Amino acid sequence: PKNTLLTESKLFDAEEVEKKTELIIQYLDEENYQEIKKLSIEKLADMMNKKNGSGEKSSGKDWGEFQHFGEVYLIESSRMGQHSAIAQINASYENTSVTYTLSFNQDMELNGLWIK
Repeated sequence: PKNTLLTESKLFDAEEVEKKTELIIQYLDEENYQEIKKLSIEKLADMMNKKNGSGEKSSGKDWGEFQHFGEVYLIESSRMGQHSAIAQINASYENTSVTYTLSFNQDMELNGLWIK
């Protein structure tokens, strides 16, 4: 894949990607999977539910209340003619810090979500 800074993209707006990333994380924190499904490609939406929708959070670990976001890193990745906007952002909670990575297709639909 070829990666470039999202600020140099002709296909994606960096501010829109960052805002949508934060909104989806808010929905994850609220366990509002229906809203996430509306923003996702069909394949990802079909997997989104309380059991597997929020990674470690659904395993019973107490993250505590959301505190704040850290720095967001935004790139455009292109592979075989397909372009994606990728956002990586750290989120601090009362009891832990989490790194979210979200990817969006050219229609700004969520097509990837990783939590570590």
